[in-house]
Amino acid sequence: NRTKILGTVENLAYTRGWTYMKDAVEEAIVLFRSKPLTTQARLLMLITDGNPNPISQTPCDFKLALDILGVEVMIVGVGASWTRSLLECLVDEPDDIVEAAAFDMDEFAKLRDE
Repeated sequence: NRTKILGTVENLAYTRGWTYMKDAVEEAIVLFRSKPLTTQARLLMLITDGNPNPISQTPCDFKLALDILGVEVMIVGVGASWTRSLLECLVDEPDDIVEAAAFDMDEFAKLRDE
């Protein structure tokens, strides 16, 4: 559920650097493929404060693989330095993308309470 997911997000450490989204999504697909299908929901949560960087790191090519594997994607965009339109390709519904003003406990609490 959303509350549990966002509660987990509140406890993640923030690391700075390049935004290798394609590599991250590809690694997640490898992990999903290594696990047998069950009745449990499969969720990929992508938390980012940037755009695919370098641009060759766009993860959009993996949407079909995620769909085949039954993986729902949720994106948490943080701050003002990311572009929603570059990531909409991964989600099924606009509400699957949420925004936070900063990597801040109060911001994630606001998302949880929505």
